[in-house]
Amino acid sequence: PQIVAAYELFTADDNPKRDPTSWTLEREIVTGQWELLDDKSHFDSPPGRYQSYGLFSLYSPPPPRPLPPEPTPPPPPTPVSPHPPRLPPPSPSPSPPPSPSPSPPPLPSPSPSP
Repeated sequence: PQIVAAYELFTADDNPKRDPTSWTLEREIVTGQWELLDDKSHFDSPPGRYQSYGLFSLYSPPPPRPLPPEPTPPPPPTPVSPHPPRLPPPSPSPSPPPSPSPSPPPLPSPSPSP
């Protein structure tokens, strides 16, 4: 669909008897339903050939479009404390595991008999 804001008619190129003196302008709303946009009757045509009847304005502003929904505002910022957060005290260092006890010295190997 197109919006028609104005229209213009011109006199015929050959015979003044073909110049319109009455007319209607309609638009089809839905299939088979027509809406009258303009109606002229007993209109004096210009005397010359290919002359304009003038510009006929039809413009009436369309209904305003619905406004888009307002954007959701962001949540308020989380208040920041002027003091740093308190951390829990450090836990004591774990004790190192006990050292394994030393192995007993190896037993002497038996000497061969003579």
